[in-house]
Amino acid sequence: MVAIPKLGQIALAAFVVKYMATAKQLEANRRNAKLSTGPTSVPGKEKSSMNALKTGVFAKHLLLPDDNADEFGRLRLEIHDEWQPTGPTETSLVERLVALLWRQRRIYRAESGLYTMYRQCPEGVGGVATALAKDGRDTEAFTRLLRMDGAIERSIAMTIRLLQKMQEERGKRKGLKPAAPPSPSPPATSPPRVPPPTTDCDYPKI
Repeated sequence: MVAIPKLGQIALAAFVVKYMATAKQLEANRRNAKLSTGPTSVPGKEKSSMNALKTGVFAKHLLLPDDNADEFGRLRLEIHDEWQPTGPTETSLVERLVALLWRQRRIYRAESGLYTMYRQCPEGVGGVATALAKDGRDTEAFTRLLRMDGAIERSIAMTIRLLQKMQEERGKRKGLKPAAPPSPSPPATSPPRVPPPTTDCDYPKI
């Protein structure tokens, strides 16, 4: 029961009209929500999936202000499509793989930015040697980026190995036979050597 304030007749009528309009709108919104089933076409579903991947909680915690959310969403969708994780553990590993690959791309962008920044010199614009020399004298940021890239590369390899092992174990539990290794191809045989034809020049003159 809605409490109606003590108002004059005109104000009371306006309140009742406004309340009824609001109630009708809420009921219409409920009916529309039941009818809405989301995108039905394949492109629409793919776009909706990418929007969810690039705007979820995981993306909000990982993306920096200068990061491209659309590019991140495409990468995340591609990695999920590639691995098709099942269960929270596999999904967590896939998300970790996405984060590692994204950080690696960010390192490459930072390296390009450092190069652009350090190649400036009083005589004009230098090259790679100028950028490396100035950075080595100041902060050694290029060296730090290389170390970070190496650490990320090792983490990527470890995460992939864990994913492969988990999915292989899952396949065994479901009774799936592992893919048979390709049969070795027969060794290549060289054609028989045909001796060159002899001529009179091959024998000593008598």
